[in-house]
Amino acid sequence: MVWKDEYIGEHMRFLCVVGTRPEAIKLAPLILELAQHSHVTTVCSGQHTSLAQEPLEWFGIKPDDEVVIGSEFRTLARLTGVLFASMERMIEKHRSDMIVAQGDTTTVLVTALTSFYLGIPFAHVEAGLRTGNLRAPFPEELNRIVAGRVAHWHFCSTKRAVANLHAEGINSARVFLTGNT
Repeated sequence: MVWKDEYIGEHMRFLCVVGTRPEAIKLAPLILELAQHSHVTTVCSGQHTSLAQEPLEWFGIKPDDEVVIGSEFRTLARLTGVLFASMERMIEKHRSDMIVAQGDTTTVLVTALTSFYLGIPFAHVEAGLRTGNLRAPFPEELNRIVAGRVAHWHFCSTKRAVANLHAEGINSARVFLTGNT
């Protein structure tokens, strides 16, 4: 794969961000693969810390860092707001060449936008899924669209996801059909 040959190597530093249990389960195989070839830092965003850490442990992955979020930040607006400042600190602290996140959660939305703001390439795993309805699923559909607009690389689980991104004008050289992790 051209992408792998060009970007994965001992000199590359990846920051993999997980916020929920499904993200941890789906991103763990990629974290393990990247770790065989490059430097990988894993961060738990604080969205669902204990639920995300448990499946990482199943794979033998210990997060290198975590965001701690108080219970008063559990509405979507408050969670999103507190995650922006926290994710900016994490990205600056770990100084990675590439940021990776999976799915369509608030963690993914904030990670993608923060990466974009800081000028660090963002790789979106499970990219291109669309329902065409911003309210279904809510807020995930919006999160998918925004992450898709700012992602540098798009790793799609289905041919339909690839087609969705092409229809949105995403450069086909940055879209990869990978299947589901």
